[in-house]
Amino acid sequence: MIDDPTWTPGVMRKRVSVGSQTSNVGRLNFVVVRAVQEAFRQFSKSSSLCGYRYLTEGSALERFIWLLIHLTSLSSVIYLNLYMWQMFITDPTIVTLEKFTLPIREVPFPGVSICNINRISKKAAYAMAKEYADRSSENLSYIFEDIKFLGKLYDFSFSDQEEESIMRFQKFLEEYDPDRPQESLKGDFDVLNKMSQLQLAGDCVEMLSDCRWGGFNRPCADLFINELTMDGFCCVFNYFNKNNPNVSKIMQENDNRTLHSTKFGRNFGLTFRVNTNISDYFYSPIATMGSKILITSAEDFPDTTSGSLIEKLVPIGVEANLELTAQSIYTVYEAKKYSIAKRNCIFKNEVRTIFGDYSQSDCIMDCKIRSVAALCECVSFMHTKAAFSGFGYQCTLADLACLSKYAAKWRQIYPRDYADDGLEREKQDALNCRNCYPECDTSRYFVNSEQGNIAGDDLNYSIVNIFFETPYVEQHKQDVVYYWFDMISMFGGICSLIMGISIISCVEVVIFFTYKIIENIYKFSR
Repeated sequence: MIDDPTWTPGVMRKRVSVGSQTSNVGRLNFVVVRAVQEAFRQFSKSSSLCGYRYLTEGSALERFIWLLIHLTSLSSVIYLNLYMWQMFITDPTIVTLEKFTLPIREVPFPGVSICNINRISKKAAYAMAKEYADRSSENLSYIFEDIKFLGKLYDFSFSDQEEESIMRFQKFLEEYDPDRPQESLKGDFDVLNKMSQLQLAGDCVEMLSDCRWGGFNRPCADLFINELTMDGFCCVFNYFNKNNPNVSKIMQENDNRTLHSTKFGRNFGLTFRVNTNISDYFYSPIATMGSKILITSAEDFPDTTSGSLIEKLVPIGVEANLELTAQSIYTVYEAKKYSIAKRNCIFKNEVRTIFGDYSQSDCIMDCKIRSVAALCECVSFMHTKAAFSGFGYQCTLADLACLSKYAAKWRQIYPRDYADDGLEREKQDALNCRNCYPECDTSRYFVNSEQGNIAGDDLNYSIVNIFFETPYVEQHKQDVVYYWFDMISMFGGICSLIMGISIISCVEVVIFFTYKIIENIYKFSR
């Protein structure tokens, strides 16, 4: 008997059972460890891999030296593979020059806007002034002169001396406007409607004549539409926006797609005559007469802030040749597997802006419109068609003080990829459009301009020829740096070069160790 009052047979049996289980687990661990050690010894003697047999042969010093060699090799393989992977992840795409022989018929002809420098027609201003004078007791000549204030809504510039007169005129417009406004508009008059009445200079029927496209004469009304740009209403050619149903007849004939030039040279591009009514000049932001030609991508809203627009002034009495060259950029579909930040571009159907399919230019315009709406709680009449819904009211003369305050900000863009300090002031005084990446597939245009005087006196017109000067354009391809098979080759090459390892070697190791460990466990456990 055991002299322990707490002792019971059941407790003894339990203690014996636990001790037995501990002993069995320990023996099993010992057998497994010994089986692995034996398998490694067998592998090092019979393996086809270089240098592994020396880990179990020779003196202790020799085995130690070979162990250091293999550990160094393994560390080098891991480091180099991780380094190459990090380099690939950081910049997975690369732009290369693929060929010089892309025919111009495969590149869209750019969008062209013809804008009269005269922003307000004298005839239209007088008609509007008379209409307001008939409804009020104000002097017709005073109203006629005050209508020039509406031109400030183009560039948001005014002097302190003009502020009081501008505010007074705004209240006058709201009080005596003969047109009933849309319910969604701020104030008591429709700015867009008034500016379209005043800018008769945008009437393409009167402004343009002698139009020619692709070597054939066409009515100007078939080629151009009266559409909003950064300069108000202009005559626009080859501008296509899915959100805008206003499409020219020639684009309708082309199934509502952008036009392409099939031949190069002056006779096969776009030619037109710009007629200028000098006596109708009333408000011009610059001290010259003539027209302004805006050239941009066919799907981009024409605005200088976007960075893709090219402006050319064409004075009265000259013939201008605008010679086009282009660069085409396309990205392989494989790049779409990577994030936008990694590939540094966006496909057209991947992101949408308020103008429709994505382009960097329209994204910047989207950013600008949102900034105007956030800071001044209104939208410029020039952007009303694209952005009115959900962005606020049309800007009136009452908003001019706010618009003037931030006008400089909306003309500058903070560098999207700049991450260092030192531009904090510029960050506050510029648009911050960090999500506006370049397009993955796009065409960029360049213009070389030549002008010569037209013979004759008292001319009131100019002639413009826009055409590709060469039959081919450069094409750049944005491709991924490595495809999946390139990555396998790269990693395999590093492993093979440093340690002599291949996929077959890995299969051999797995099969050998699996078989030998099981065999050794069975042998040592008997």
